Amino acid sequence: EYAVSAGYKMDRLTPAVRVKFLSGMLNIWTEKSNLALSTDPDDYDLQARSTARVNTAGLGVFDGTVPVGDYFLGMSNTGLAADFGVTYKITSRLLFSGSLLDIGYINWKNDVKNYYTENDTVSFTGLNINAVASNTEGVSFDAVVDSLKSDFSGKTVYEAYTTMLTPKAYLSILYN
Repeated sequence: EYAVSAGYKMDRLTPAVRVKFLSGMLNIWTEKSNLALSTDPDDYDLQARSTARVNTAGLGVFDGTVPVGDYFLGMSNTGLAADFGVTYKITSRLLFSGSLLDIGYINWKNDVKNYYTENDTVSFTGLNINAVASNTEGVSFDAVVDSLKSDFSGKTVYEAYTTMLTPKAYLSILYN
């Protein structure tokens, strides 16, 4: 983060502003997420419907696809933000102050991966309890989980995205 700030003191009022240039390093953002589970009334099969989009940026440093030096230089995921503040001297002993911080965004465009599903539906018919008890078919929990994972047809794309910062507001009164 690089910032330039300015304030101007008037008689009782002092407004100030800070403009910030941001360089994002790492982000995981769930843009949308919806999972619905239902049970078939006839045979009690479990059905899951999924719609989700998860955006990531900067994770390549962990799997070695992005050099560590590029990670610490911010990789060009840039943004802008501003902070605003004001103080007002109500009386010689009473001071009011307020601020709005982190009004801004970051554009994520380097080392980006987006994972999504659109109305994917998976049915789970259950396990044959006799086979599980006798283990004649070699039923394993890992095989069931792997089967469910392969049924969801999630896709991976590489599209830039923008996140808004989480703004903050502060108010205070000081009595001296």
